[in-house]
Amino acid sequence: MSEKTKLNKKANNFSISLLIIGLIIALAGVGYFAYDQYTKNESLQVQLSDPEAQANIEQEQATEIVNKLKKILLVDESQGDPAVASVTDSEKLKEAQPEFYKDVQNGDYLVIYPSRAIIFRQAENKIINIAPIIRPPEGLQNSSDQSSDNQEEQTSQTTIEDSQSQNPQTNPVETNPTDSNLNQ
Repeated sequence: MSEKTKLNKKANNFSISLLIIGLIIALAGVGYFAYDQYTKNESLQVQLSDPEAQANIEQEQATEIVNKLKKILLVDESQGDPAVASVTDSEKLKEAQPEFYKDVQNGDYLVIYPSRAIIFRQAENKIINIAPIIRPPEGLQNSSDQSSDNQEEQTSQTTIEDSQSQNPQTNPVETNPTDSNLNQ
């Protein structure tokens, strides 16, 4: 054998050795990556199965969203912590209130303060919509509750009178819907 063929064989052996070493390193890297992903997945499953840990994760996400929102919008700190919800079904929201949710997308966040509701898109760091929350004054709320109670009382009296007029053999009995004996 000539020297040339010996050198070619050595070069081929060296190339094959480098290729094998490269494959071993690549397999080790893929194995490490798979193991790392597996351990992260396991720890995440443990966290999600623990309600307390899940609540902490959700609180951290809500705080992160509110902090990002505070950078682009003046927020009244005296209103307290807002409720934060992630949009998972934008079509359902658009059907419920098309005007407010017209530009909402899955993954957006709904941030609700006592005085306003905000749709925030974290991916673009954008406020999509803001709407005031209007609550009826306390006096109006109570009077509407009382009027509905009066309507229920009138309805129950009418029903009793109607049933008595349809069945004349029944003894007429005067009932008061607020009578405590009826609740027993």
